[in-house]
Amino acid sequence: MSATSTSGASGTSATGWALDVDPVSAVVECSGGARHVVTWRRGKLVLEDHDLTAEEAAIALGGPRPACLEVLRAWRNRAIWAVATQPDPPGFVRRRPRIDVPFELRARRELGVVRAWERSASRRAESDDAEHLYRYLRKRALSSVLGAATAAQERFGGGRVSFVEVRLADGSGGSDGKAGDTVDVIGRIDARQTALVVSLTPRWLRDVWSRSIGLVDGRFVASVCDATAWPSAAVVEAVEWRRDSFDALAHEPVLRRAEVRLTETGYALAV
Repeated sequence: MSATSTSGASGTSATGWALDVDPVSAVVECSGGARHVVTWRRGKLVLEDHDLTAEEAAIALGGPRPACLEVLRAWRNRAIWAVATQPDPPGFVRRRPRIDVPFELRARRELGVVRAWERSASRRAESDDAEHLYRYLRKRALSSVLGAATAAQERFGGGRVSFVEVRLADGSGGSDGKAGDTVDVIGRIDARQTALVVSLTPRWLRDVWSRSIGLVDGRFVASVCDATAWPSAAVVEAVEWRRDSFDALAHEPVLRRAEVRLTETGYALAV
């Protein structure tokens, strides 16, 4: 049957942020044991093996609801997704609602929720959505920042990793989804400690995290500058370390352009 699509979190067709995110497909065990493909692309959920109009007419006449349409129903439930996407506050673990959507698609749906938080935060910086946005970004970036700090410590023989953090760059919630401010890094490696703090825009989630290139060859990827050759390659800004001007035994982080390239064993960084 012909493919049928449904709009994503924004309620519009292809939103600007979604155009830069790679499509994702998942297989759903549908009625009668059939294996059907459901795809997210350009902000829409596409049921590749269903004619939605015909299916809904059959359901209205008393027919069973196929599993693919149950996925579509869950996808459209904005209230549940808003709750499920919120990171837990420090020290709390909430019971999350069950959402019957394949795992492969969930991150794309969450990105739509995150974009809504961005718009809200751009209007009111002290809103709850601004806090949700920061916690979500921090949760997904922190492990890559820690991995980069640990790799740098081993590379330069620095002291223990004493502090890593992710901050939300100011002015990053523009209406067009583009980053308002550039990303930034501060930190230090010396004989006593290793520390790394990165300030990111929410665009990191769409450009870097959605492509699974937050940590490549021990370097933290802070932004994507040019993805026209993706998935073969992309020009990025990654964290490198240079010698401190006043202490030859210490290093400080800087952002430098590099190329992430697809190799036989995965992505590699050409500095």
